[in-house]
Amino acid sequence: MKQGTPGTSLQSEAQTVKCVVWDLDETIWFGHLMIGDRLRLRPGISSVLAGLDKRGIVHSVASRNEFDRAWTCLRNFGLADLFVAPEICFADKPESLARISRRLSISFRHMCFIDDDAFEREQIAAACPGIMVRGPESIEQLLGDPCFDAAATTFESRNRRKLLQAEVQRQEGLECGENTEAFLRKCGLVFRGRRAGLNDLGRVWELAQRTNRMNATGRRVSRQELQAVLEKDHGGCLLLSSLRDQYGEYGTVGCALVQIDADTAFVEELWISCRVAGRAFPGVFLSFIGKYVHECGAARLEINYRPTGENRLVAFHLGQYGCNAETKADRTICYSLTLPEQLRPFPTWMEVSCQS
Repeated sequence: MKQGTPGTSLQSEAQTVKCVVWDLDETIWFGHLMIGDRLRLRPGISSVLAGLDKRGIVHSVASRNEFDRAWTCLRNFGLADLFVAPEICFADKPESLARISRRLSISFRHMCFIDDDAFEREQIAAACPGIMVRGPESIEQLLGDPCFDAAATTFESRNRRKLLQAEVQRQEGLECGENTEAFLRKCGLVFRGRRAGLNDLGRVWELAQRTNRMNATGRRVSRQELQAVLEKDHGGCLLLSSLRDQYGEYGTVGCALVQIDADTAFVEELWISCRVAGRAFPGVFLSFIGKYVHECGAARLEINYRPTGENRLVAFHLGQYGCNAETKADRTICYSLTLPEQLRPFPTWMEVSCQS
């Protein structure tokens, strides 16, 4: 199997914040809601929340309060729409943080928890490995902190809050009792697969930087390497896919860096947003890749996989698809398909469009 250019691994990546989880009392506002204090919004908090939101950083809440009363206060302050998957209840905060992490598919090491209570901060730091914890005194510095400096230059980054709010709606719909396939049939899923162009560079690079659980090799490919592929200086191509349904757009959620050599196509890098892992997307994307390279003359497809400790979900989906697996001496695993015999058909309940 061909190997990609050495790059930065997941383990050496500097911490970047994708989600800030806020306490409410004495943090977002001054005063305690449950004892009837007159609440005062913390000066400057609105601009900090809005500024981080514009960078594609998502906000949530973990607060011991009555949900209806607290949510009414957030609405009255004009802030409620900025928060996704809030946990306003009387559960332990580590439990609340764990639920937020699961619902948003954001790991603790990409989350920051802000609370005025030092005990709460220490408890969260101990119970949620890798999470960043801060006190309210740090709020004014957040917009200047490099860990919170995510440039929102793509459709997905500019609309990340809305995309995740739609995802929460999907999860709530799935929890209504229907099985997964029946729910997906009702969603009206539309898959679009195509070859990437230079205009896609920003989103492709963003996927390569942000994807962890569905990053097949764990590499952080440089923007220059991706640009070389798009400018035809690499010899390969980038295949993209997007998804939408009745709840809204997912955006561009899958990308593969593919090299075709004679009758074999090598997927050197594969990035899939974990938001769509449960939407039959990985299998459909593999079918699209296989169909594309077969039409280019390939009779075999090989996918390069290196276990990182975080990306086991990739191996699961490749195995579920029916790929053959061969472990190399360097622990790299070559997953392969014979084309077209092992290609799976697209689901009949999903609208699929593939462009050359």
